Amino acid sequence: FIGTISYSTLNLPNGINAIFNPSSMTASGSFELNLTNLNSLASGVYDFVIRSQSGADFFDISVQLKILSTSFNTPLLTYPADSSNSIAAPLTFTWNADINAEQYDFQLASDVNFSNIINSSTITQNNYSLNTLPNNSTYYWRVKPKNQCGIGNYSSVFSFSTVCDLPSNINLINATTTSAT
Repeated sequence: FIGTISYSTLNLPNGINAIFNPSSMTASGSFELNLTNLNSLASGVYDFVIRSQSGADFFDISVQLKILSTSFNTPLLTYPADSSNSIAAPLTFTWNADINAEQYDFQLASDVNFSNIINSSTITQNNYSLNTLPNNSTYYWRVKPKNQCGIGNYSSVFSFSTVCDLPSNINLINATTTSAT
């Protein structure tokens, strides 16, 4: 740029004010943007543009503003459904996403009190996959949302049972069209 550079915003959410410091510059350097009235925004992601302009020349920078809250919806577990039977691995656990959640704590246990946790993971999506689980077992799972502002509550605990082991060492001695031994 040649000359004085001024700053402005485009597509800023209604009711939000932008204050640049300094408001303009004549040499290279940095500036600070202060957004006011953010409490008026609902939780979510807001896209806007910061524009630097000198005469007819301009440069736009796309910016995302993410508003988080400490209020979380309790996760609603969707798969596997509570008390499901014959669930086979690989298995992808799913639950409803929360717009305030940046991460989720996932827990899988062999007991309803989560005294014996088999898997505990922190993930950024509203699903989690396991490639293997022993057959003939009952498991309990739950999920908790969190972000940099706070931590939500665990979901209700769901249970499921894995598939039965297939029979092994079967010997066919005699087979006819009506019976087998």
